[in-house]
Amino acid sequence: MYILIMSVNSHQLSSMAKYVITRGVDFDEAYVDFCESDTLHILQQKRYTVSETGVSSRVINHWSGLGLLHDSNKKEGKWRKLSITEAIWVRIIEELRLFNVSLDQVKSVRQWLFYTSIDGRIRTRYFDYFNNLAFLGNSVFIVVFADGFAQFCLENEYREFQKIRGNYPSHILLNLNEIIQSIYPNLNLKTIVPKFEAVSKQELSLLKEIRSGSFDAIRVRFNDGQPVLIELEKTENIEKKLFDIIQEDKYQKIELLEINGGIKRIKRTIQKKLDDSL
Repeated sequence: MYILIMSVNSHQLSSMAKYVITRGVDFDEAYVDFCESDTLHILQQKRYTVSETGVSSRVINHWSGLGLLHDSNKKEGKWRKLSITEAIWVRIIEELRLFNVSLDQVKSVRQWLFYTSIDGRIRTRYFDYFNNLAFLGNSVFIVVFADGFAQFCLENEYREFQKIRGNYPSHILLNLNEIIQSIYPNLNLKTIVPKFEAVSKQELSLLKEIRSGSFDAIRVRFNDGQPVLIELEKTENIEKKLFDIIQEDKYQKIELLEINGGIKRIKRTIQKKLDDSL
């Protein structure tokens, strides 16, 4: 399952806790399934030479010496080769350096993206997992803060977080899809965002009635694919005077349920025309 325990500075955790995106059981189960899949093996295969990254060997060796890259080949006396995951990470380092992020901060970013999470557990395959999501067409971002804290987030998570908890403090937002696309120009990794037409005034008027919660049922009548009339069904309080109910709306149908000479239910159906004015 690739989960280990490590200690994380408690002050560091408390300062970032409100900015962490939390995920549920479904996410954890999908992550575990990924860790047991062939896809993980493919992402970790050493298949790229340093020259193919576009970064010089001198720079790669420097980054490696600072702990920004893991060099398993060096121990075996072989030429350095990089996995897909490592090639993507090299490109991320380049992106961060364009924003003048220091190498010490980059090292912190690596720690958070590759190993740690807010609960202090090591999830050594998080980086691979989100790379895979991007390859599958999900829109994935990397949020990087000034103190070096970083986390992955899907586009909908990023937007929902800001809507529910307020805006993030100043941060760098990297588009993982575009980063991977730069490595694989022949693949179409850009996410497809559905386009929605603007809501018409008739639709807004209908939505207003739905959200009011005042009716037991709402029926919509269409003409040439457009909503033109709504029928609003409502059960009235039997204590209400029938005369007052009649006066409330111009177009309506009123039904009375009588049992043993007494009115037990008053149901009325109000008709409203949907025009261009709200």
